[in-house]
Amino acid sequence: MKWFWILLYNLIFYPVLFVFALFGSLFDKKIRKGMIGRISTVGVIKKYFKNRSINKIIYWFHSSSYGEYLQIEPVIRGVKEIEPETIILLSFSSPSGYDQVEAENIDCKIYLPFDFPWTIYRVFQIVNPRKMIFASYDIWPNWIWIGARNKIHTNVIAARIKDHSNKTKPVFRNIYRSIYGSMASIYTVTEKDHIRIRSLVGSGSSTIIRVLGDPRYDQVKTHADDYTRERVESLLDREKRLVTGSMHSEDEQIILNPLISYMLENNDLKVLWVPHEPSVSQIKRLIKLFQRSGLS
Repeated sequence: MKWFWILLYNLIFYPVLFVFALFGSLFDKKIRKGMIGRISTVGVIKKYFKNRSINKIIYWFHSSSYGEYLQIEPVIRGVKEIEPETIILLSFSSPSGYDQVEAENIDCKIYLPFDFPWTIYRVFQIVNPRKMIFASYDIWPNWIWIGARNKIHTNVIAARIKDHSNKTKPVFRNIYRSIYGSMASIYTVTEKDHIRIRSLVGSGSSTIIRVLGDPRYDQVKTHADDYTRERVESLLDREKRLVTGSMHSEDEQIILNPLISYMLENNDLKVLWVPHEPSVSQIKRLIKLFQRSGLS
């Protein structure tokens, strides 16, 4: 059955997705930039590893965008502290992550190459990572399937399956079972996610599944612990500011109306609302929305 899903994905689903992405790149600057970045990725990898020892330990981390990078950044930092000679290869799907992330612990930054089998085999001929670590949800099937076949330890951290997710529905459930079941390990955010993924993968799988939480929360706590009492007291004396970053439409549906009501009742609160896609049209739409509510 697994081979059926592999063939279906490679002969129909991904080629169709690729054509749509090509078409979308004609009209969307962000999609176009990402496509161009992927085209050049193999060359970037070849150039970086040309004069470097192939015997060094390599960890390949992947995240969709900047928000997901924050989930793997503490892990990258921890790896470098324990094994400073390790090469950290970091890939992104979105320009919003690729353009914003610069860190001393990252040795090579790229766009994730296209999910075509021949592209992946070509990349693995150049670089043979000990592990591939995916952040949260941006999991590309061929990287998992071929990685497992090449005996590369593939795992995902901060894994989640939301209520009513397509991953739990008929047909979709089967293809996701073949993907998640090919991973070496999966680390979930909550116990509920653990139960759902365990049910999805099935009892016959050798995949290790554990609850480890969301590393982003650990990072926030670490930064918070660094604050001294004096800093906290100085913050309390400042004007109230609330910054909402990388807000999706789902966030807007839940948060925005209660937030507007609170702002109308508390005039001293100022809010900086940052949409996940800060396009001109999105900014204009949000400005009109706040203005109609009596806020400026």
